[in-house]
Amino acid sequence: MKIKEINSYDALYDCFKYYKNNSDFLISLYKNQILDEIKTLFNIDKTSSLKSGFSEYLNSIINKGCFPVLESKEKSIYNLIALDFSYDDYEGLEKISKICTGQYIEDWDLDRSEQIIEELTLFRNKLLSSDKIQVNNNTLNIETYSNRAISGMASLLKNNIESVLDEFSDSVSSEDKVTILTALLKKLI
Repeated sequence: MKIKEINSYDALYDCFKYYKNNSDFLISLYKNQILDEIKTLFNIDKTSSLKSGFSEYLNSIINKGCFPVLESKEKSIYNLIALDFSYDDYEGLEKISKICTGQYIEDWDLDRSEQIIEELTLFRNKLLSSDKIQVNNNTLNIETYSNRAISGMASLLKNNIESVLDEFSDSVSSEDKVTILTALLKKLI
């Protein structure tokens, strides 16, 4: 049906409503397909909500009060699924899409579902292998710590931190230094 052939506004309205309903339905099917892939990736029951599934998944790999040490994108995903996820799976998927692709699903010009799955797979793998820090009442306990070699730049950072701590030797108490370092570590996790 061509718009020029429509003689009444009601018919035109019905035509646009039909196309909108169809596009909403197709987007809904597409989102369900992506949701199923995410649930498979994280071993979440297909009938469960993402919020419940993510909670169970995180509880199975991270002890209570522990936080993984992650890079910024992975940290954004972790904060979303651990702290800011609602029971609306579509809303959660949109937020995941925004973090992983920089766009909401309705704004995509190409299929980016593979990019979401790749980013979430990378997140899952980094989450499993990440160091965990336990935070209780302003104290930090390293739950896991890998003795991996650090890069040259990281070594420079470590040396600079040690140098600054030495420069302030007695002018700043050890407790204050620990408080400062604890606050900085909390910022990272």
